[in-house]
Amino acid sequence: MRLKFVAFHYTNLRPYLAVVSSHWSQILPRANIAYCGTLCEIMKFSMIEIKEYKDDKKVVIGFLEELQDHVIEIDPLRRFVRFPEYGEKYANELIEKVSKQNGKIFLAMKKNIPLGMIIGYIDELTERDLLECVPSKIGTIEQLHVSPLSRGQNIGSRLIKEIEEYFKSQSCDVVYVGTLEPNKGTREFYKKSGYKDRVIEMMKKIS
Repeated sequence: MRLKFVAFHYTNLRPYLAVVSSHWSQILPRANIAYCGTLCEIMKFSMIEIKEYKDDKKVVIGFLEELQDHVIEIDPLRRFVRFPEYGEKYANELIEKVSKQNGKIFLAMKKNIPLGMIIGYIDELTERDLLECVPSKIGTIEQLHVSPLSRGQNIGSRLIKEIEEYFKSQSCDVVYVGTLEPNKGTREFYKKSGYKDRVIEMMKKIS
């Protein structure tokens, strides 16, 4: 809530102020503190900008490696690894795919410091797909990651909104996204963003 202050002629209000001064001396400090706290939160969020990726591949590599390390950590079956060349090769692959499939990479930045990233592109249904699926133009979110120290600032939601608006501008009618089952927090985030479980893959170790 924003506080509005109106200036009055002091001499006309002197008798009134004498009566209420003790009351407002207790309320205004608390109100000012609450207002300043809210204003600081708004300023903190407003300093974060969503920018389209240009050519800083190192930022993309860093986020991909950070995300893969998280996946390795939470995977109960221990099936994921990250070799030294992973970040470079995967970044090259994704940047090429984004270029070929009319996609976008958006970065959340604060004072030129990258805080989060989303990568998406557009998939067209094949002739085989059209034998069993409703004709659609599909926006696919390939990767979404916000650095752990930057979470809780609405960055993920802003990145999702940015790429969804882009997909809408390209006449996409649905958006797909996938995540690892043990990644509970991310699944809940997507559900709160309006996404629903669609295809469930399962795995069993047999040796």
